[in-house]
Amino acid sequence: MVLEQEDLGIMEHRRLTGTSCQVRSISRWRIAVAWLALLSFWQLSAPTACAQANPPARVLVIYSFGRDYPPFHEMSRQFVNRLREISPRPIELVESSLEMARFDGPEKDNALTEFLDAVYREHPPDLVVLVGAPSMHFMSRNRERLFKDVPFLILGADKRRIPEISEDNDLTCVPSQVDLAAMMEDVRMLRPRMKRLLVVNGNAPVDRFWESEMRRECPPLLPGVEIEWLGDLPFAAMLDRVAAAAPDDAVFYGIVSRDQDGIPHEQDAALEAVALRASAPVFGWSIEQLGKGIVGGRLLPLGDGGRKAADVAAKLLSGEPAASLAVTPITALSPEYDDRQLKRWNIPRSLLPEGSRIRFEPASLWHTHRTTVTVALLVGLVQTLMIVLLLAARRQSRERGEVLELAAEAAHVGFWHGDLNSGQIKASPKWCELFGIKCSKILRFEDIMRLVHPDDAQRVRETLDTSLQASGFHEIEHRIVHPDKGMRWIASMGSTVTDGSSRRCRGLSIDVTDRKQMEEASARQRSEIEHLSRLASLGELSGAMAHELNQPLGSILANAQAVRRMMEDAGAATEEWREVIDDIISEDQRAGAVIRRLRQLVRRGETLRERVDINDCIRGMLELLRGEMIDKKIVVETSLCKTEPIVIGDPVQLQQVILNLAANARDAMEACPPHGRRLMVRTSCQAERVVIEVCDTGPGHDGDPDMLFQSFYTTKAQGLGLGLPICRSILDAHDGTIRCSRADSGGMLFRIELPLADTP
Repeated sequence: MVLEQEDLGIMEHRRLTGTSCQVRSISRWRIAVAWLALLSFWQLSAPTACAQANPPARVLVIYSFGRDYPPFHEMSRQFVNRLREISPRPIELVESSLEMARFDGPEKDNALTEFLDAVYREHPPDLVVLVGAPSMHFMSRNRERLFKDVPFLILGADKRRIPEISEDNDLTCVPSQVDLAAMMEDVRMLRPRMKRLLVVNGNAPVDRFWESEMRRECPPLLPGVEIEWLGDLPFAAMLDRVAAAAPDDAVFYGIVSRDQDGIPHEQDAALEAVALRASAPVFGWSIEQLGKGIVGGRLLPLGDGGRKAADVAAKLLSGEPAASLAVTPITALSPEYDDRQLKRWNIPRSLLPEGSRIRFEPASLWHTHRTTVTVALLVGLVQTLMIVLLLAARRQSRERGEVLELAAEAAHVGFWHGDLNSGQIKASPKWCELFGIKCSKILRFEDIMRLVHPDDAQRVRETLDTSLQASGFHEIEHRIVHPDKGMRWIASMGSTVTDGSSRRCRGLSIDVTDRKQMEEASARQRSEIEHLSRLASLGELSGAMAHELNQPLGSILANAQAVRRMMEDAGAATEEWREVIDDIISEDQRAGAVIRRLRQLVRRGETLRERVDINDCIRGMLELLRGEMIDKKIVVETSLCKTEPIVIGDPVQLQQVILNLAANARDAMEACPPHGRRLMVRTSCQAERVVIEVCDTGPGHDGDPDMLFQSFYTTKAQGLGLGLPICRSILDAHDGTIRCSRADSGGMLFRIELPLADTP
């Protein structure tokens, strides 16, 4: 019953869940065949001198189901370790598996037989070890073809299976002897009132063999006990059946290599699943099963069989004939039981046979968990220390909270937290004071919304809706109508937390009315400074204005005098009169345009937002400065882009920027020779932006260029240091930038970038 179970390979078994697995499409023995081929090639190509010095003993092990297949894994491990330990020669171990759980029948032999014959025909192994009855039958069928003169060692096969093969002088067997009578006696001893025994068995050929043996031997051993055979059921149905067992029943776990549905099962996992579901005690047959769910009894020690087989293998490799070796079967040990299972099923120790060994007994806490107890004591000390530190931290936190409340009171900050689901708010007294409401009443968001200024109500509601939809930090400044103080500005900031269906927010509010008033005053002052700057520019432009106005006015005067003379001369032609009058009108319009430009420049008003053609803006300002540039002997060069560079902004403010830059260039070139004074103005469109460049041929600036944009910093003897800072503030308001650097001409290059307006 022991050693014919099918093997899926230990690496496949570890990947199983429950007690079933998926059969891989590539058989494990084919992988073993490939491995054997590589190893054999290495053997044949190894240096001859090394082989002659200490030739290894070639041992071919053929498993029925795999080396690591429970419960064979312990037998295999003991055999290999013991053989390497006692063999005087190095062991060259080659392993293969028939995978009988998935490939039944002699017709599956051909591939492995042909390969072994091809590999070992000229260099046969020194010993062939057959583990389990299926591998024994395989070699019996193919003995004439494979390794006819090589000694064989069989282990793991029960004595019941040995007579099935022919007598062979080169065959040695280390058999197992499963004592079904002793096992049934152990079950009956611990379950004296047992009425039914459920036998869990699989449906593979090996499983069916042992079920037939139990059907033949067990009924006479258990008179009056109904035996229920579960081998014809799928494994899931087996689990359901053992789960429905009566308290006085018992379960015997045999071999489940493959169930009725053809699904292979790993033995340890299948046994543990049965023990977990069973509602009655589970018994087994192998000492390797103890600790995995069986109660215990007189169990077969498979590991002892592996060690004994290694001793026999060492003798065979040393040359002793197989016929001279007397091997005794491996039999059950003295009774051993799992203390945990005895307690689980309330089995008194008085029912156990004399000399029984109890395993898995709980030892004293200190004996079994000395390290754990020590660690627990240390953890307890650490926790005590942490509690003391936490209490101290709590006291410090309370003190800091009091300080924070005092600081908040001094800063006029009010705290609040609200439940967004119910709409209720809890707030500090200072917060209620900021909004002019009583803290004694239940506050709701709608109560606060009534105090919000009508112009800000929509924006506040949108912020609340956003906080409802997404967690995170949010802040807003809005006006309220205080019952006693009138309109006040409030800045609120907080965070929203969503925990499942619960949504909460907390934050603080502060009265920022004074800051808002200061900002408005600062804005007014900035506007006044800009106005003063334009007035200063007007003073600088007075000469240009006089020059520009003198020309049209002088022309008007000359034309008027000509009209008077022509009126005196009755012979003057009508066409000449018309031309003189047209000149008077044109020059008058020119003088008016000059005056209008100056009035726009110096007037004070709100910032406009309209479409502005930068080229036209530059042309207008250069026209205004034309006379003064002529007087200063400054050559003005322009390179304006052909496409219209349209921006959105205030035309007067943009003209002021260009005027300031042109005036600065004019002043910077006063010390230059007249023939070297040039002012260059260029415009271009680059990557959705308008670029304006103003360049002069003056001496330039050797310091940090950014210093020029600081307020009250100037390089002029009579300068205020406000022109360029105002230019930067104007461009910032237009989403533009201004930078300066040394020009190739030696002077300064100012570069302005403004975003292009969208095409209407």
